[in-house]
Amino acid sequence: MKIAILTLFPDVVTTYLETSIMKRAADARNVVFEVIDYRDFATDVHKSVDDRPFGGGAGMVMTAPIVDKALRSVRQKTSHVIMTSAKGKPYIQNDALRLRDKQDLIILCGHYEGFDARIENWCDELISVGDFVVTGGELPALSIVDSIVRLLPGVLQKADAIENETFFIVAIDELLPLVGQSRDLALLKKQGKTHVRLVEYPHYTRPQTYNGASVPPILISGNHQEIQQWKLTKAFEETIRCRPDLLKIGYNTDDEGLD
Repeated sequence: MKIAILTLFPDVVTTYLETSIMKRAADARNVVFEVIDYRDFATDVHKSVDDRPFGGGAGMVMTAPIVDKALRSVRQKTSHVIMTSAKGKPYIQNDALRLRDKQDLIILCGHYEGFDARIENWCDELISVGDFVVTGGELPALSIVDSIVRLLPGVLQKADAIENETFFIVAIDELLPLVGQSRDLALLKKQGKTHVRLVEYPHYTRPQTYNGASVPPILISGNHQEIQQWKLTKAFEETIRCRPDLLKIGYNTDDEGLD
């Protein structure tokens, strides 16, 4: 996989990509990163990349010609182009699973008041990492990149670190015998859905008892089947407690990103 990030702050992006798991993935050739500086395509002495908006308004807008040149420098026929934008589609784990199958990703990081609207026409999708505004697209872009790269084969040492983590998919029929009656799960089955997304179950490590709080006995029982059932049950309970909205959304095995 190749991932190109177009940015006004290449040092910010490069520093992250040269750290920890991202660096190991690149060193192992699981992924090839390319960081493109918009200013390299500016032609005036000030290296200008923005201009005042037509119709007035606060702030400056990144110009179409600069972004066009930067994008053309890396875009291939197979490239999938993403723009980070607060108005984009909310990014979820299924998107990371979907995008890991792309061979060539390009992510546009905005700044100032954002992009000239015509630039959207050159993108395959707009993605938002949350209903909040940050000063630039670098943090959203790096969040997207990290979520994708960690899913690539060989990047994480343990496969189950990916499969059994926050926002993992569970078959409804596997869950029902463990949790009993659930109006949400029953409704999803009625709608023809086969899977549901859960948050992760609780984790514990040594010491076994601390400040009067002990690790659940089942986790030190050695009964792996019962431990797995406990994990699924607790994941369901944690989802009800922390993210009940997830139980309103079902999935099918043929949904993109579930294979």
